Amino acid sequence: MRRSFIERRKLERYIPSSFYSNFSLSIIDDDPRTFREVVDSKDGKLWKEAMVDEMTYLDKNVTWNLVELLDGRKIIRRKWVFKNKMNA
Repeated sequence: MRRSFIERRKLERYIPSSFYSNFSLSIIDDDPRTFREVVDSKDGKLWKEAMVDEMTYLDKNVTWNLVELLDGRKIIRRKWVFKNKMNA
């Protein structure tokens, strides 16, 4: 059986090192990343209120059911993601 071989190479326009050095990126991220940062922040009370509201909403809409974990299955992890809304 014959298979064709196509050589893959990067396009010339992405290779020059000057491409990378001409740009700088500044990111200002004031969003808390951990629960501890939320609690310790100046808006901690507001964050906590928003979390309670979210949990109430999820419970009211019966978003999930707690069940026994079957053998060989993995639990579904959860994570809070905190984002400040700008110009809301």
